[in-house]
Amino acid sequence: MNYQMPQTTTATDLQRNYKRVMSRLKKTKEPIVILSNNVPSGVIIDYKIFLEREKRFNLYLKHGASGLKKYEGLWTKKEADQFNRKINEMFDTIDDEVWDQT
Repeated sequence: MNYQMPQTTTATDLQRNYKRVMSRLKKTKEPIVILSNNVPSGVIIDYKIFLEREKRFNLYLKHGASGLKKYEGLWTKKEADQFNRKINEMFDTIDDEVWDQT
C-alpha cells in the first residue's frame, strides 16, 4: 500500500520562515502539519483547496447526510456489526499489489 508521509514544519519554523513555508504549500498543494514539541498541533492547506473542500462538505451536509437519514434504524446493532465484519473481511482479502496496478 502506498502511503506518503505528510509534509511537516515546526511552529518556530513557521514563525521565522512564513514566506518559505507558504511558498512550499502553494507549490506542492499538499497540507502541511505544524508540529509543536514534535506533536501535531495544526494543519495548513492552500486556500483554494480549502474553498473546494468547504464547498463539497456543505453539499454533503445539504444533500448527502440527509439522504442517509432514511436508512437509520433499519438494522439492529447485531446486524450492523455482522455487516461491518463482512466488509472488513472482504477488504482484508484484497491484494494491495494487484489493487495498486488497477
